[in-house]
Amino acid sequence: MVLILCVGIPPAQGKKRAEPAGSDSARAEKQMGMQFPNFKEVPMSPHPDQPGIKVVLGAASFKANEPAALYGAYIFDGAFYVKCRGEAATWIMVTAIARDIQVVSSMAVLTKPNLAPIAPTPPPLPDPSFRQGGFFNLDLRQHLQLPDQPSRYWLIVSMGDYKTDILSFELK
Repeated sequence: MVLILCVGIPPAQGKKRAEPAGSDSARAEKQMGMQFPNFKEVPMSPHPDQPGIKVVLGAASFKANEPAALYGAYIFDGAFYVKCRGEAATWIMVTAIARDIQVVSSMAVLTKPNLAPIAPTPPPLPDPSFRQGGFFNLDLRQHLQLPDQPSRYWLIVSMGDYKTDILSFELK
């Protein structure tokens, strides 16, 4: 069973336990030749149907030396496009909080320098029907530099005013 969470405005509150995606995540990534991180649609990609963010964990627990796979997708409207200056992936924050050891790790899905100066007046909003989105796939161990020791974690992913419910996963 795959657990998919989608949140729009206002964000939902609560905790959800991630369930296995049906197969061992390391085997699935190996079969697909998955390299992390990447920003393309894959078979495990969720599909939001409204502005917000959806994520799916590859499993509820991950063995040592296997990727702790997180698959995500997002859609945003014209107001957020202007706010993020067309760089929504740089606004997506992935945060893991260890429950058994003292570790909190948070990092943007994509980091890049902001080389363009900010205009003194914001550009006009796109048409109200404007929608844009994308995908992201991460190995949480690698991306968040999680320690190589067993622990249970809470995970939350946010993008501006949008956020997922709290997911649980375990590194063994």
